[in-house]
Amino acid sequence: MKAEIQNLVEKLVKNFSHDNLRYLFREKTENFIILEKKLELDVKFDIFSNAMHFGKIELENESRMIVCTFLTNKELSDKSGKKVQYELARKILKENINYDAGFFIFYDSKGDFRLSLVYDIPEGKGKRSWSNFRRYTYYISKDQTNKTFINTFSEIKKFDTLESIIDAFSVEKVTKEFYQKIAILFTTLTGGKRNNGSKSLDMKGELKIPDNNDTTRKEFSVRLLGRLLFSWFLKKKKSTNGTSLISDEVLSRKAMLRADNYYHDIIEPLFFEVLNTKIKERKDIYKDSPWDKVPFLNGGLFEPGNQDYYKLDSFNKSKHLNTLHIPNDWFEELFEVFDQFNFTIDENTTNDAEISIDPEMLGKLFENLLAEINEQTGDTDRKRTGSFYTPRTIVDYMVDESLIEYLDGKLGYEKNEKLQSRLRKLLNYSDDSHDFDDTEIMAIINSLDELKILDPACGSGAFPMGVLHKMQLILQKLDPDCTIWLGKVLDDVKDRNARKMMENKLKGDPELNDFTRKIGIIQKSIYGVDIQEIAVEISKLRCFLSIIVDEKVRENDDNRGIQPLPNLEFKFVAANTLLGLPKANLKAGLFSLDDKFDKLRELREEFFQASGNDKMNAIAKFKNMQDELSDILMKNKNYDKETKEYAAKISGWNPFSHESASWFDSLWMFGIRAGTEQSRSDGFDIVIGNPPYVSIQRMEDTTELKKSNFETFEKTGDLYTIFYEKGINLLKENGILSYISSNKWINANYGKSTRKFFATKTNPLILIDFAKVKIFESATVFVNILIAEKAKNKNQLWACAIQGDKLPDTDLRFYFNTNKFEFKDFNEGIWKVRNGDSSKINAKIDRIAVPLYKWKDVKFYRGITSGLNKAFHITELQKNSIVKKNPKSEEFIKPLIRGKDIKRWAYRFENLYILFIPWHFPLQNEIGITNASLEAEKKFKIEYPEIYKHLSEHKIELSNRNQTETGIRYEWYALQRYGADFWTEFEHPKIVWIEISDRANYAYDETGKFLTNSAYFMTGKHLKYILAVLNSKVADYYFFQITATIAGGRKRYTKQYVEQIPIPQISPKAQQPFVDLVNQILAKKEKGEDTSKEEHQIDQLVYKLYELTDNEIAIVEGKGLA
Repeated sequence: MKAEIQNLVEKLVKNFSHDNLRYLFREKTENFIILEKKLELDVKFDIFSNAMHFGKIELENESRMIVCTFLTNKELSDKSGKKVQYELARKILKENINYDAGFFIFYDSKGDFRLSLVYDIPEGKGKRSWSNFRRYTYYISKDQTNKTFINTFSEIKKFDTLESIIDAFSVEKVTKEFYQKIAILFTTLTGGKRNNGSKSLDMKGELKIPDNNDTTRKEFSVRLLGRLLFSWFLKKKKSTNGTSLISDEVLSRKAMLRADNYYHDIIEPLFFEVLNTKIKERKDIYKDSPWDKVPFLNGGLFEPGNQDYYKLDSFNKSKHLNTLHIPNDWFEELFEVFDQFNFTIDENTTNDAEISIDPEMLGKLFENLLAEINEQTGDTDRKRTGSFYTPRTIVDYMVDESLIEYLDGKLGYEKNEKLQSRLRKLLNYSDDSHDFDDTEIMAIINSLDELKILDPACGSGAFPMGVLHKMQLILQKLDPDCTIWLGKVLDDVKDRNARKMMENKLKGDPELNDFTRKIGIIQKSIYGVDIQEIAVEISKLRCFLSIIVDEKVRENDDNRGIQPLPNLEFKFVAANTLLGLPKANLKAGLFSLDDKFDKLRELREEFFQASGNDKMNAIAKFKNMQDELSDILMKNKNYDKETKEYAAKISGWNPFSHESASWFDSLWMFGIRAGTEQSRSDGFDIVIGNPPYVSIQRMEDTTELKKSNFETFEKTGDLYTIFYEKGINLLKENGILSYISSNKWINANYGKSTRKFFATKTNPLILIDFAKVKIFESATVFVNILIAEKAKNKNQLWACAIQGDKLPDTDLRFYFNTNKFEFKDFNEGIWKVRNGDSSKINAKIDRIAVPLYKWKDVKFYRGITSGLNKAFHITELQKNSIVKKNPKSEEFIKPLIRGKDIKRWAYRFENLYILFIPWHFPLQNEIGITNASLEAEKKFKIEYPEIYKHLSEHKIELSNRNQTETGIRYEWYALQRYGADFWTEFEHPKIVWIEISDRANYAYDETGKFLTNSAYFMTGKHLKYILAVLNSKVADYYFFQITATIAGGRKRYTKQYVEQIPIPQISPKAQQPFVDLVNQILAKKEKGEDTSKEEHQIDQLVYKLYELTDNEIAIVEGKGLA
């Protein structure tokens, strides 16, 4: 069957015809109906002929697809005509509302064709808006292998549903397949373990470099792959006569097979002698074919660093021929992989994607490569530094909302929904129109010209790229011929000759408009910081690739018309964002310092476009000015120790190396005065990103972090909370912070200071809790988006929680607007984030009931922490043996249940016991003993020799517990925490429950069982009534609304959360029906009988207790929409 389909797909690729298309569709679905009706097109679509309503497909769920074909009057390319083709497809769908989606096939006289799936994203409950389209495209050309299209369409899966068709156009599947193949080749170089399907590979590593440590090998490999992929994209960039920027004679399997040592003979010269050198300045050997067609790029991407090991001897040969080796076979395998996939130089968007390897995909690939296993730590570099690649849909949403807030404030109107709606339309890829007049257009473009955006943990550049593309979209709509923006770009070029050259190249050439837009946006607006040097390099690479895809190749111009890439050393820096420079006294000699900073600002602007000798001169000027500024600070007698330390750090910073700075300062590194002492008008307009998730407790050294006096610093906290505070500090007044981070701060204890910071120091605007939705593929962290303004809190936060475990099918913006609720009066307490109906239900529960922590006669406790369970936990057989030899030991051997023994209503006693040995046992009641006591140990050994002997078998491990306390505060044989103030409560009737679970598991015990620290318990009055309510669906529904989800979709049922559950305080008489049902359940559990009937009856009683309506009950039971 698959072979038959593949044969049809290959026939269509080799020979496009309506007959071959019909055969394929009929094989893929039995519901394809041929129509072959002529379509009449408007004059604006006269570049197409033979327009045909070719057929339709009747899908399941009463959905229908239209199938249309068009002959293009010009030859197709991977970029040609895409915009007008998409416009035509959208128009046809809007005019044929009976169709939910469509196949649109555009073919040329050569038989190349573009097959697009286009459909509209409904705005909830199937409502069609016809304003939010998606297009996914295969471009089929005889110049390509087309293997992705052939393999995908040859799958047996039928086109019976729209979902199955969308799956056949999945960019994600292609990206994953490509990454898996590249990852294997990465590990082939570096060595290590790699899963390949069901197989586990253990590779030695074929890469040989002079500094053969694990980190250097991996960074070398990431850098090599980055440059090779960049070069492969250059190979796909062609002039109008079809000549590539890099030919097959240099970069291909054919070229590799002709070389004895492909890396040293071809790749090193390509990188470091050709792409990095102006054509006229190249060595004679690299001035002729095939090298002469390769343009000079600039930008530093191909400048050899220390860890490139590029040094030549007097014979022009590498000094590292024997110490740096990459087998030719490895390049052959890599190029085989490259050849299996279509590469496109066009950049995908969330609304319009080609099923191929595009520049945007590189971010995800490299973010994964940066997360490769570090064998020394047993962790991953990016996991250790806590970052994850953010999906494009999330990036676009955050960028959109941040830009809307910024522009809304800049346009000078009172904030209103109508203006924000107009701005959203401006940011919509599916809508080419806008509603702004000339005055507003100038105001928006001027605002973009002034805009400064920082990603303080930029990783592989997802957010900087997202900002670049959205600002580009705005300029495309408001300034379609790019005259206004070009003027602003030229204004930034101070050198008259350079400005004239740039103007001559860019003015009047519409094909270079996007190039002009991107150059200006990057120079004026975008900044990034990351602690990993290699991440900064990848961010730069993505900027370079995004620029060069919009260059125009012109054979007769210098450098084939390619403008040298900008220098981004003052746009992206490797540094520790959280640690600033020492507080320096810069007031003395202020004017000379300000003068230096002004000159540095001019130098940065000059350096951005410099190349060759101009670039080297600019670097020399920077270093000289750096030294001069340092001298002023070091020699002035008015300067204190901190100021001189400041001087030492700034003079030691080298932005042109690949070394990460231990500090970050936006004034020194970017020329932007931002921080805690800035004026209201200084700082960034937007700080956006995905800060790292790193437990502070796991960090090797937090000394400097503590010294920085962050309000959100908590010993048990996480680094991302400090990034929130740092981000706000870097903003100017009314600036916008937009982060996606772990959602634990919302309700964790360590989040209290963060919640207080947001409530008192910011104006929170939008909060989306993704709850159980797994946003990051490789991470178990659950996240939220927070957008806040650096302003006084106006108490106008809109929030919602995403229901279920997947992102909504509808647009995220629409989902939020539909489900948001106004979150009022938030403070340092737990933030209860939920949806509209959920909010109403929880508000009703809060109104009717009283949180358990306010019940006077209920107390909460945690189980015992032994520090070494295998020493203190014993079996019944061991217990009997000890008691037989020494009957008085029985008093200190307690029956034990662990967290995992506790089920719903009842627990399972596994005949385990705990040696209950308090601190200073057996002298625990003597007041005078405050530390570990030798006297106590002697008496223990004499009075309880059997227990002492048993514990002595574990003495070494017991002594190594918690070394700041064991043997100091208490004896090596004592329990680490034994409940000194409450241990007698174990012997009273109590409700017990396990800490980590996917649902409520509260049980009742009145037999004096002790607990481990994986369980909690409560004592007091009304326990059976409370137990009934806690095990009800209502209580667990409420609990799930106020708590964060951890790995595996589970919850932490800790005291701080359980005590928040509100339970109505009713009379003993009103409690009796609940108590009776609990007694029945406990009796049945004792016999192993089913209790679902009684549990259902309790749920019904609890619904009445909280006065829930039928609709609210349906929501609680998961049957209704919240």
